[in-house]
Amino acid sequence: MIERAGDLSRRRFILARRMTPLKDVEPDCNGELSKQAGDILRPIGAKIAPQLSSEQATAWRKAVVLALSDLPPDVMILALRDAIHTPMKFLNEVEEAVRAKASIGVNRLNVAASKLNDLLPRDIEPVRLIAPSVGADLASRILAGAA
Repeated sequence: MIERAGDLSRRRFILARRMTPLKDVEPDCNGELSKQAGDILRPIGAKIAPQLSSEQATAWRKAVVLALSDLPPDVMILALRDAIHTPMKFLNEVEEAVRAKASIGVNRLNVAASKLNDLLPRDIEPVRLIAPSVGADLASRILAGAA
């Protein structure tokens, strides 16, 4: 039983770390993960608004990374990579499209955390679930064609 509790504690630590939002990992959103997110946003912005100046594009990328910083970094990065394949006409549609893609990853992490929390002994703090993002449900329905 002690071995199982130790394994659960280790899994809890790893999962809680994976569920930590970018804004808590990089408080100023100017670290390596934020740079990676900005680099992924570069072709998305160029596809939608090729006329932007370099300064405008940089400011837009920083704003989008800050707006998405409530997501865990790995979920955000994967959602950004998927978003390039989503048709968008305007730059302000990018955040909603990314959140729709990210909602799948967030839901998976929340299910894993819920299952793990059910197994944890009472003396180990449960993993805090990720709050659903505003608009993620609507965006998921739009992507699924239900709205």
